[in-house]
Amino acid sequence: VMGLSGHIVGVDYPPGYNNWQKVDCKDLLRAEIIVRPIQEKIIAALRSLGKQADRITISTDYDREGELIGVEALKIVKEVNSCLHTDRVRYSAIVKEEILKAFKDPGKVDYNLAASGEARQIIDLVWGAALTRYISLTSGRLGKEFLSVGRVQSPTLALIVDREREIQSFVPKSILGDLCGSGERASRAACQWTHLGEGRG
Repeated sequence: VMGLSGHIVGVDYPPGYNNWQKVDCKDLLRAEIIVRPIQEKIIAALRSLGKQADRITISTDYDREGELIGVEALKIVKEVNSCLHTDRVRYSAIVKEEILKAFKDPGKVDYNLAASGEARQIIDLVWGAALTRYISLTSGRLGKEFLSVGRVQSPTLALIVDREREIQSFVPKSILGDLCGSGERASRAACQWTHLGEGRG
């Protein structure tokens, strides 16, 4: 049994695309994407164990990212041992009964699901690299002051900013009158409260 610490390889551009001044942002949209190792020790261990194995069972998380991580490991092992028998077990709970049940009825690796995970990685890379470079260059924010753009982080930041603007523009309203009653003995100060229905819900 060997544990994997997340993705063991990642997607990136070749080194020639690293120069922000010489490479046009548009070139990043159609540039070659390469796969590079990011967990060297785990990759070395997979190759070492793969040479001795005759079977490999993938039991990574039961989702798109888990399938991709499993395929990443499988590709590395098959580089040194292409004759390996492979299968896939899937379970959603880390309990003895679920794990034993899954290993009794293994299935096949879902390469299409893994490919969708890889597509997400590539989209994140292209979107983030091209837009980060474009926004930073056009605004003159370079070096440590560069402006980061991301497929998830940018819309999330927009939601936070919009909500903060709502909070900052909120104007409290005093609602008295019927709620406090009438007459000399009604203490307006004691009955005053802020109407929150139109602001910070």
